[in-house]
Amino acid sequence: MYSKKSLLIFKFTHMISFILGLAPYSVEILPRLSKKSGVSFRIIYSRLGCAYNILLALIFVGITVIVRPYLIDYQYPNDSVLTMIVATVTTLGNIFSIILIVYYTHYQQHSVDISKQLSKFDEIFTSEFGNTFDNEKTNRFTNIDTWLPIFLISFLWCGAITTSTYIQQSRTSIANIFSVLIMTSVVMQYGSVVDSLRRRLKNLNELLPSIFKCPISNIESVHLVRIAANNRLVNHNFTMFKKLRNKLYKISCLVADFYSFPTLLTVVHSFCASITTFYFFIISIVQEKGMTVNAFYLNVIFWFFLCIYPTIRLSRSVRIFNKEMHKTADIIYDVMEMYAPNGEIEYQLNNFAVEQIHKKVEFTACGFFSLDCTLLQSMFGAFVTYLLIILQFKPKDVMQN
Repeated sequence: MYSKKSLLIFKFTHMISFILGLAPYSVEILPRLSKKSGVSFRIIYSRLGCAYNILLALIFVGITVIVRPYLIDYQYPNDSVLTMIVATVTTLGNIFSIILIVYYTHYQQHSVDISKQLSKFDEIFTSEFGNTFDNEKTNRFTNIDTWLPIFLISFLWCGAITTSTYIQQSRTSIANIFSVLIMTSVVMQYGSVVDSLRRRLKNLNELLPSIFKCPISNIESVHLVRIAANNRLVNHNFTMFKKLRNKLYKISCLVADFYSFPTLLTVVHSFCASITTFYFFIISIVQEKGMTVNAFYLNVIFWFFLCIYPTIRLSRSVRIFNKEMHKTADIIYDVMEMYAPNGEIEYQLNNFAVEQIHKKVEFTACGFFSLDCTLLQSMFGAFVTYLLIILQFKPKDVMQN
């Protein structure tokens, strides 16, 4: 169940994703079960979305064919190397965009299946433990956590488009803007899904200590609290908790597998584009013997942060999710120490904790690299290395000037 604000955020992001070909499915709003219950929805396979994505892919093919000659003819000041690099990265971005649109179209049913399993998870969680949490407080922080990345990426996009229009780089901007928009949207979408899974996992972790204190049954008797470990309600709630925890783990694995290939393409393109942009920034400063605050340099700065921010956001989301995953075992051991359940429950808790320690969701890009914060460290090292290599191709007379 979702609040009206959460549903508004979802509708906004789905509309943008649909236009970019990253959400070909349709969304159906379900009627409320009661006045107090939240709003729910379900995702449905859409043939119209498939047709739209095919048309969008053909448009990208046309853009790539039409704009490529202009990229080759466009000469950056005293830098033929940069012209070649920009043309290559831009063409590569358009090709990756076409592949991503086709990928989302072909695997639309996978998105629908993941959504159905998430809806089933929310339904079971709400029916079993819905009265345990303050939904209004949770939704308030959830909305802030969701709107802030949207605001930042929108600010970067507005700055990049405005400055590009002001300095009249229409041809190169048209060639870059659509591909970079799709690339950044894929990574931002992935980060939002990981955050959504992490919030559900956090609710489960906050629920675990409550199960063995029996707050759900509103029992206040000291005698009954002492024998809570043998209570059928505790056993039932712990069984449901394990079921939900395992279900969320399987959903997370499906999400990581689905976004593995798109993330590989987007991170590679983001890395290449950020190096190209920063190289252009350095060369411009060297040639003009200094930096002044104007639309040109602002445009370069906006494009640079537009390339790297989605990857930073995704790495942070994966890191927090993994931290929340490891937190489950720590909570179980704290419960074992604080409430000292009987031998049977203690045995179950210990086995469950060991199981969670060995269960890890592998958020990787087709196995080539992990998507946690180690990715940022690797990218920074490779960024400096390849930037120095590219600078070696710069003509000596320009570097001396």
